[in-house]
Amino acid sequence: MGNKLFENLAAGISSMGVGITMPSVEVVDAYGKAGWDLFYANMHSSRIDWHDVYDMVRAARAWGITPCARIPMQPWVGGDNPVLAVDAHRAYSLGASVVMASVRGSAEARYLVDIAAVEEQRLGRELLAIPAIETAAALDVVADLLAVPTLRALFLGVSDLARELGLTGLGDPQMRELVRSFVDRSHAHGVQVAVNVGYPAEEKSAWELSISRAHWLREIGVDVVFAVPAEDFLYGQVRQFVQQVRGPQ
Repeated sequence: MGNKLFENLAAGISSMGVGITMPSVEVVDAYGKAGWDLFYANMHSSRIDWHDVYDMVRAARAWGITPCARIPMQPWVGGDNPVLAVDAHRAYSLGASVVMASVRGSAEARYLVDIAAVEEQRLGRELLAIPAIETAAALDVVADLLAVPTLRALFLGVSDLARELGLTGLGDPQMRELVRSFVDRSHAHGVQVAVNVGYPAEEKSAWELSISRAHWLREIGVDVVFAVPAEDFLYGQVRQFVQQVRGPQ
C-alpha cells in the first residue's frame, strides 16, 4: 500500500508530492488518479483531524499514492510538544507511511526517527520520518540534524524559511543557492531531500512558475518535490476566473 515514494527513493527517481490542508478524500483521489506519488495531510495548519487522516489514507490505497501525515509542530513559538510521540504513533497506526514534523533541533529529529523505527518493526511495513526545517534556527543546526543516526530524509520549507531570511522564495538567487547547497550537503551524508516550490498560487503565472520551479528542483537532485498546496492552487485559479469574468471586486 502506498509504495510509490519508497520505490522512487530506492531507484533514485524524483517523486512529486502535494500538501493538502482540507479534509478531503476527493482531493486525494484526484492526485492519485493523476499519477502523483505522495501527499501529506497538513494537520499543523488546518482543520484535518485523525478521522480525516484515516479516510484520506484509505483513499490513497486505491491509487498506490503514499500517504503522509504532517503532525502539529510549531517551531516558531517555542516550547516542547508533549504529544509528539503520541501523534507520530497514531499517524502510523492509522496507515500513514510517512510522518513529517517541523523541528527546532536534533533532539526532536532523533525522536521522530526512533519512533519510525519502532513502528516499522511493530507494523511490519516500510515507514519514513521526515523532520522539516522551516526556521533559520533549525537551519543553523543542520550539521547536528544530518548527524542523527539512521536519518533518511529532511524537508526544507522554502517559503517560511525565505520569509525569516528576508528573501523572496525560489525566485531569489540567494534562496536558490541555499537550496542547492542544502541538497548537496544532505546527499553527501546519505540523506534524501524534500523541497516545496513555494506559494505562487494567486499569481497569474502560477502554473508556469510552479512547473519551472519543480523542473529546477528535479535538476539539482531534489528527491521529493512538493508542489503548491492543492487547495491554495485551486483557490488562486478560481479567484482569477472570477476576477477575469466579473472584473476587479
